[in-house]
Formats: sequence, C-alpha cells, structure tokens
Amino acid sequence: TFQNQPCNGALVVFHPLAAGRENDPKPVGTTRDDGTNSLTTFAEDDGAPEGEYAVTIVWNVKNPKVKFSLGEGGGMMDKLGGRYGNPKQPLLKATITAQENNTHDFDLK
Repeated sequence: TFQNQPCNGALVVFHPLAAGRENDPKPVGTTRDDGTNSLTTFAEDDGAPEGEYAVTIVWNVKNPKVKFSLGEGGGMMDKLGGRYGNPKQPLLKATITAQENNTHDFDLK
C-alpha cells in the first residue's frame, strides 16, 4: 500500500542477498487492483526460493506533465519517487521460509 491505498500495477522484485546468489533468477510480480501479487521465479506464480531478499518496488504511472513521448521512459514516472527501487540500498527486505503462504505487507510512505 501507498498512503493507505493499494498500488495497482507496481513492479515488485526480490533480489537475493546471500553471497553467491547475486546472479540467481529474481522473483518478480506485478501488483493487482487490491495491491496483492504473486511472485514468479521459474514458472508463473511459483513464488520465491527460501532465503533473504532485498525488495524493490517501482510503481510507474503516466507522468501528467508529459503530453507525448517516444523517448526513454515513455512519459512514465515512478509514483514512489524511486525511493524503493535501488536493490543496492534497499529500504525493504523479506525472508522466505519453507512454510506455506509466506506473505509480506509493505506500507510505503
């Protein structure tokens, strides 16, 4: 959620933190209308392997100041201002365990 509202269409990526796992596939998902998502690593909605992750979230929306753009970014902007998009300096982290139904709620400011 962002300002107590679901982030519909935000890209969520889990970046492995364990040494030697930097080049592993990154679990990724896009949030639904209600703000939830399911991660995909190898097959659709298969979740994420066990481990520690830096979490990035980028919520690209149309920039109201751009009428038309063919250039880089296509007139889009990160509604979160890039605050949650740097995996090298993550503001969000998550741990995935072997238990069923790992869930993580991120209340973005």
